[in-house]
Order: sequence, then structure tokens, then C-alpha cells
Amino acid sequence: MNDLRERVREERGIRFIYVDRHDTSPLAAVEAVNALRRNEVVALLVDRDGSSQTMELEFFGRPTPIPVGAGYLALATGAPVMPVFVPLEGSSYATIMEEPIRFAGGRGRNAEAIRRGMEQVLGVFERYIRSYPDQWYNFFDFWNDEHNETVKG
Repeated sequence: MNDLRERVREERGIRFIYVDRHDTSPLAAVEAVNALRRNEVVALLVDRDGSSQTMELEFFGRPTPIPVGAGYLALATGAPVMPVFVPLEGSSYATIMEEPIRFAGGRGRNAEAIRRGMEQVLGVFERYIRSYPDQWYNFFDFWNDEHNETVKG
């Protein structure tokens, strides 16, 4: 399946940048920074803890480890984060692009800028997950406790 997925992506001109989730070096994302500087689109899964760079943020009212790579990339390049959703509506998929979220930091303020920006991103995600709860395919135990239940609107 992985070979098929890679072939289909390659046929469509989609390149993937693989980053070792345990690599905490700032150089780990250089290829993504370079792609953004070339004005290419970089897509990230913001609601999956797949990296070593997380920040505990409120997600559906609970402290949750959220990957913050999108925030670091936004600060490093000036590129906005654009929440995009592709829900199934009837028998076809819709593509929904929300307004860009800009991250503005500065010397000594990057952590707060990332927190503020990612809170905005999560607010948008919560809205869409509440609208399409049956389409949020989450296989990660965000909260890791007995209270893990379906997201309620």
C-alpha cells in the first residue's frame, strides 16, 4: 500500500518531506523551510502528535500535546498557516480553506506567538470537528485516560 500511495503521489507531482519525529535539531525542517521560501505549499497534520515538538494546549477543553511544527515554520518563513478541510458532503468531497493565520513573534516572544497562533488553529479545527465528528479519523489517544470519549458538539 505504501508503494502504491507513493506512486500515485509522484504521478501527481506531490513530493513528501520526511522528518524523523525524534530529531529535535532545528535543521530537521530545513527542507520544509526551503520549500516555503520557493513559494511551494507544505501540508502538515496539525491534529496528530507525530513530532517531538509539542506544546500542551487546550483542545476540546482539555490539555493536549499538540505538534507545533506549523508554528515554527510560520515564524521562520513568514508563511501563514491555512487550515484546510476536505469533508465528504453527500457523495462528493468539498475543499474548505479558512482564512490564513499569521504568526508574529520576535526576540524572546516566539513561544507566546506559537501558543497564540496554534490556539487559533485549534479553534478552527474544533469548529470543523464538531460539524463533521464522524469524519475526524483520530487514531491517537490525545488524552490517554478513561474519559476518552467521542467529541461532542
